[in-house]
This record gives sequence, structure tokens and C-alpha cells, in this order.
Amino acid sequence: MKRFLIIITTILIAATAFAQEKPKIKKSEFLVVPSAEAWKNVKRGNKYYKKGCRKNRVGAFRLAASYYANALDANDSYAPLLYRLGVSEVMISDDRHAMRHLDDAASLALNVAEDCQYWLAVSKQHLNMFKQAKRDFDECTSSMPSKTKERFAKDVDLRISQCDNGIRLANATEMAKSQPIKGFINSNMPEIAPVFCNMDSSLYFGGKRRDGNVARRKRGKDYDPASDIFAAKASNGSFDEPKNGGKNINKKKSETPAFMTLSGGKIFFARKDKKIFFSHKKTINSRWLKPEKFITKASSVSFSEDSSMVVFTVFNGKDKRNDIYFCKRLGKKYGNAKSLGDKINTQYDEMWPCFAPGDTVIYFASNGAGSVGGYDIMKTVFREDGWSESENLGLGINTGTDENYFQLAPGETRIGYCSSKREGGKGDYDIYKVLLMIRPQVIFPPLPPREFAFEYDRRYYASGDGKPKEKPIEKPRDNDSTAMLLKRLTEDPSGKIVLNNVFFDTDRSDLRPESYNELNHLAQVFEQYPDLVIEVSGHTDNLGSRDHNISLSQQRANAVRDYLISNGVGEEQVVAKGYGPDQPRDTNATPQGRQNNRRVEAKILKK
Repeated sequence: MKRFLIIITTILIAATAFAQEKPKIKKSEFLVVPSAEAWKNVKRGNKYYKKGCRKNRVGAFRLAASYYANALDANDSYAPLLYRLGVSEVMISDDRHAMRHLDDAASLALNVAEDCQYWLAVSKQHLNMFKQAKRDFDECTSSMPSKTKERFAKDVDLRISQCDNGIRLANATEMAKSQPIKGFINSNMPEIAPVFCNMDSSLYFGGKRRDGNVARRKRGKDYDPASDIFAAKASNGSFDEPKNGGKNINKKKSETPAFMTLSGGKIFFARKDKKIFFSHKKTINSRWLKPEKFITKASSVSFSEDSSMVVFTVFNGKDKRNDIYFCKRLGKKYGNAKSLGDKINTQYDEMWPCFAPGDTVIYFASNGAGSVGGYDIMKTVFREDGWSESENLGLGINTGTDENYFQLAPGETRIGYCSSKREGGKGDYDIYKVLLMIRPQVIFPPLPPREFAFEYDRRYYASGDGKPKEKPIEKPRDNDSTAMLLKRLTEDPSGKIVLNNVFFDTDRSDLRPESYNELNHLAQVFEQYPDLVIEVSGHTDNLGSRDHNISLSQQRANAVRDYLISNGVGEEQVVAKGYGPDQPRDTNATPQGRQNNRRVEAKILKK
């Protein structure tokens, strides 16, 4: 539990040991009636403030802030009280109030605390005020005594570097966008580690809620409840009231989800941030079964598309940091764990990795020199010489405070969820929905002669002698106008049509440019029918394994859905479903029949 709390603390690098227990708050400032009650609040606040400073306990700072805020009603111009309240608010990511209180403290008294300007700069960094924060960080050590300056120097240098990243990325193209999820999931307590379940259309997450918590205790060592796994059903683009995931997966410790399989029938989760378990669910309404251990000494886990590789986070106790490791599957078991490499694992924390479709991109969180403050979502791409240097996904998803626990939804190529402490949330970590603005880069490995695919763009195929020969791209059939497409869609007896001019490379889910015209017409149909809801379904032939075909068809349906959404169609208006080989429209005994079975369809659900 203790290490879990360290991981999710906003100021992990600075460490709350930097916070001063001085200056003392004098009782004489709170003796005048009706301020007697205020002094009681000060004493209670002091108790939890000291515990927060000494033990890195966010929940203790949460309690301290509430008591200090009550005391402030009696004396709102007392610098030591404003300082302690401001530091507590930084720790719980209430940065807008923290900035105001710390600024007031600095203006009311000289040398109110050696690090007051430092915490003021941190609050500005959290609020994406990178230029102002950099200026304050540059100046904050000048007035510090030499010992204090030495203690802060490394962290200040890092934060100045992070502010430089923020200034640079402010003018860069957004690689992702994020927005708070709708509904009843986010609260004034932390919600972390979101994973989506296709089986019951629910979002699973770790929450420190007092209501519905299995531990049934008001506070743990952090003065917050232990984290339980909750689930909230998706309904019309929103999420219903969360329900506890059940006593089989939630114990009197701390549990957080880590990974959900494509079918949604198997969940992997972390317990006490030290072990990874997995559990099965047979049907939508059934309970999760008794869990089994999967990995020890790990706090997160994710699998490649074909499950041939697993990546996970391990806490390095010697260096007191989190690193990313991987294992490759050898038959039915996985081999020895290996570090993802020095380009990814730094002297700071790297954690919560997840694969993009195609398995050549890994997204993860880091709070090092590449971030703009706290944890940021990064990506690395597999090259011939291994995994590339990490790249920040930009300010469309990242802020000067923590973004963590990013995970693509099962079967999705661009849509996922993450947790963030940014301004505008309901409190601490909240869950956000993420849309990747760029398609994952897929680097095809070199293929030997006589393989089906030969060149990078898949336009060439190997001939019998091993030499490449060009295969002409099939020309689109007569392009349907919007009116014709609408007519086909609404007048077909089954209410379902094949999207004839939607093309993919062999065994891939990336839309080819020849598909855009057809999909642009389809997007225009929604303009005429604003309440239209359709199902986009992917279908394959029966060659290869069924699991692979189900996954491929789901990804292709997702790709069509993503394209429509990027062209203005509402997310709730398109449902993507992959049926694999289960709904053939022709025989699989002939090449032509198999080609007819490989298709994408659109079906009206509501008009």
C-alpha cells in the first residue's frame, strides 16, 4: 500500500520531504473569540500536515487542507497558515487555490518559508503556466540557504527542463485529445487505471470510494480508503453509477485493474501494487471467479496483440524507481523478464505500458526529463535496433501535473482512457477519454522471398520465382453518391449494406486512401439524419485462427468508426463490431467466395 501511494503522488520527484514544517503557526493568532474553534482546526491540520510531510501520504494532506481552510475563515491574512494550506493543496492537485494562497503568503511576509516560491512555481507548472513557472524556478533558489539550495537543485533543474518541454509542445501538432468521461464515475476521490470490458460494455477502474468499498474502513495508512475495482456500465455515451467488482477480486488491500482481454471475459489486476492476478467471467451477469496469480513484484501488465509478449512495471527497490520489463512467450509459458532498455527506462519512473495494435508501438507513462511535469503519456516505436527514444504525446493529453494509466480500449486503434490530476477535474485523479489523432505507426519486419506481402505499402506481391511483381490496386466500383448510398442503406430489405469501396492491406486494419471517398459519403448521410445510429461490422473468411480473425475484423470495424468520428460523426452514433468468420455471405470453399466474405458492412440501428 505504501509504494502504491508513492507512485500516485503528484510531487514524486520533489518528494514531500521538501515541504517545511516551519514556519510554525502561532496560537496567539487564534485566541480571539470566535477564533477558538479555528485554533482547533489548526491543530488538527498540523497533525495531518506533519504526517503528510514525513510519509508522502496524499490522504493526510487532503485532511490537512480541509482543516486549514476552515481555520482560514478566522484569519485569512496569516502567512504561515496560507503557506501550509497552499502546500497541502499542491499535494492534492488543487493548484488554482494553491497558487493564490502561496502568492498571498509570499506577499504578506518576507522569508515566510525558504521554499514558498518553489511551491508557487510547482502550482503554476501544474496549471500549464510553463513560462511563469520557469521564471519562478530560476529565481526560487537564489534566496535559499546553501544547504536548502543543494537539496532542491536537482529537482529545480528537472522542472525547468520540463517547463521548456511544455513551452515547445505548446506550438506542436497535437498527437492526442482528451476529455472527462461523462456520467457518475469521477468523484472527489482518486479514480485510476481504467480498462474497458467489451463483454458487459463497462469501464473498470480503481477507486478509493468509501461507499461500496469492500474493506469497509474509513481510512487506511494514507488516511484514504484502500483502492477497490469498480465497474460502470456505458449507456448512451455516459457511464452509470459504479458498482463494486465483487469480493473475489477485491480484498482488504488495494486492487487496481491492469488489462482486459478483447472478449472481456478475462481481467488482469494488481493487488497491493506487488502482484498481478487474473480472473475469468463466464457470462455478462456472472461474477468474477476466484483469481489466480500471474506475476509477482509487478504493478501493471499488458499483452501484445497475439499474446506473444507481455510488458509490465516492476519497482526497483535499490534505485527506488519503476522500470518496464517484458517477457516473450515460449510455448505455453513466458520466458525470463528483461528490461525494455535504457532508451525507455531512465533514472526516473517509467510505468503502465500498453501495446498499440500491430505491436510496434508501446505507450507508457514517465515523470522524467521528457515530461512537462509529473507523469506524462509517452510512446516508443520498435525499430531494427530496438525500441526508440520516448516521445511525448503532447499537450492534448498531457499537462504539468500527472497523466497516468493510459490504456487503449480492447480492439481499438485510437480510442482509450487515462487518469489525470489536471485542473477542472472533480478531485485528485479523474478518468478521461482519449482520442489519438495519429494512427499508430506500423513498421513491417523484413519478410523472406515467397511471402505473401513483399513491399512496405503492400502493393507488391512475390511471384513464384521470388521476385516482386506489381499487383494493380483494385479500382473502386462506381462511386455511390450520398443519395445513392442513403438509398441503398434505407431500402435494403435487411437494413444492411456492404461498403463496397472500403479497402485494407492484407491482414492489416489500416484504411487505404481509396476508402475515404466511400466513407466521406457515409459521413454525409449523418448530416441528413442527425439521429442516425449504425453498426459497422467487420467480417473475414475462415482461413487462419478464429481468434485472430475476430480481432482483425474488430480492428477494421474500429478503423471505419474512427474515420467517421474524425469527420464529425458522433461517437455514440457508430457501434463497431467484429464478427470474424461467423457470418459468411458466401462459400469459403473458393477464392471468390472467400473474397466476398471479407467485407465491412453498415446496418441501421436507429434512424
